[in-house]
Amino acid sequence: MNRFASAQQAKEFLIAEIVAQAQREAVSLSDLERRMLYFSETAWMPPEAADAVGEFDAQYDQELYERKIAKLIRQAHTRARTSGEESAAWSEAIQVLSKGDHYILMMVERAGPLRPRFDFLKLVTTALAIVGVVVLVIWLLIRSG
Repeated sequence: MNRFASAQQAKEFLIAEIVAQAQREAVSLSDLERRMLYFSETAWMPPEAADAVGEFDAQYDQELYERKIAKLIRQAHTRARTSGEESAAWSEAIQVLSKGDHYILMMVERAGPLRPRFDFLKLVTTALAIVGVVVLVIWLLIRSG
């Protein structure tokens, strides 16, 4: 089941999560910084986001901004991982947006891998199972001559 019928809905979900995380951490996000989260070269964005680009370039250091947003994304996703439902919503929103060109995706990538809960444990368990099967096959081949 996909919760997001459009990239607009997916983007609005992620932006709401980023803004909420900023509020939880008392990190200021100006109106201009929020509008830039909507920016896209080719996809839907509100008209005020298109107007924000020139103003943003004149007033902000893009590198610092992207680092700030990536940190908020990482922390918001970590919090969301405590709920399977929220974590799934994040994954679905990112998947929907990945079909287009959205500035917010660059910051999601900068945030690093946003893995589901217990993902690393599943990876290690699978690797150990494969090694175990290979060792068992080798042992059986040696034993049977």
